Amino acid sequence: MGHIAKEKNGIQSWADISVSCVLRRNEIPLLTMKGLYGWRVDGAGRKGSSLNEGYIKAIHQTDPLPVTFHYITEEQKREIHKEFQAINQSQGLRKLLSAEFDYDAQVACFIAKVQQRRAQSDTVREPISLPDTGTCA
Repeated sequence: MGHIAKEKNGIQSWADISVSCVLRRNEIPLLTMKGLYGWRVDGAGRKGSSLNEGYIKAIHQTDPLPVTFHYITEEQKREIHKEFQAINQSQGLRKLLSAEFDYDAQVACFIAKVQQRRAQSDTVREPISLPDTGTCA
């Protein structure tokens, strides 16, 4: 496996891409798992909080349930944890917020932005943020 898990500079890198290459070569199917937020979730700011409205909506989603958020700060990790604790203490079950939050649209937007950036440069240098509207700008 070492031959596929090296960066251009020779440093070992066991990332999702190298693991998925090994799975494909061994004919193990790759499946899409919703609820993985591999981008910064954008939204209107909230006074006194490091979490914006986009994160709050995502946390309260029931379809799909949020599994993980990438590119968050330590402070955001603590606030996300507190938000989940509050849900569990107040209701025991999640409730869907009335505002729309389209995970599939965010995934499509993220892919489109990555493709656009790659067309302009051969590397993506920083995490890509998405609008909370689910549409690509």
